[in-house]
Amino acid sequence: MIDIFACLNRDQRPPRNWAHRVWPRAVAPHYPQTRRSLTYHEAGHAIFHYLQNLRMTGVYVDADSKSGKVSMDVPAIQATAAKLANVVIPRPLEEKITLDLATMYVAGVIAQCTLYGIRVDGVLSRDCHDWRNARKLLIDIFGNDHALFYCQELARFVLRKYWPFVTQLAIELDSKGAISAERVKEICAGAPPDPMCIS
Repeated sequence: MIDIFACLNRDQRPPRNWAHRVWPRAVAPHYPQTRRSLTYHEAGHAIFHYLQNLRMTGVYVDADSKSGKVSMDVPAIQATAAKLANVVIPRPLEEKITLDLATMYVAGVIAQCTLYGIRVDGVLSRDCHDWRNARKLLIDIFGNDHALFYCQELARFVLRKYWPFVTQLAIELDSKGAISAERVKEICAGAPPDPMCIS
């Protein structure tokens, strides 16, 4: 379905066997909780939505700069899910989809770490919506969340490759407070989404 690895050179990819290793827990990084930080967080999610061709309606940061989100196009997602309801997905593809989606969830925090030059050398343990969603996906498919570090590293490598797009999204989000899905596509036009996406 989706192949984030297509955008990376082989020597940049975290080894796939990392998805099954147990990693030490890392101390949660400290970075400024500012509007700029939040815009990079949401831009990190948005670039993965774009690369994975996930349906979204836009990216938002609240006026008080305390929260933001990438708004999903729920009817389109439900329609795609209905089409796939009776499709048997091979286990390797199911695992890959799960890893890619979990990576999209952790990409926001990893974008903030990248912005402030913080390298995380272990599994982040966070009590937030993004981490709960990533962990749930991984536990549902793998029976554990060992692949969180793999997802963190994949996000770091992809974000580094597409950092100019992340920066442009964040700057525009900071100035306008919202970016439409169409504008995200315009900004990210040089980072083509995966052609194997099933949406």
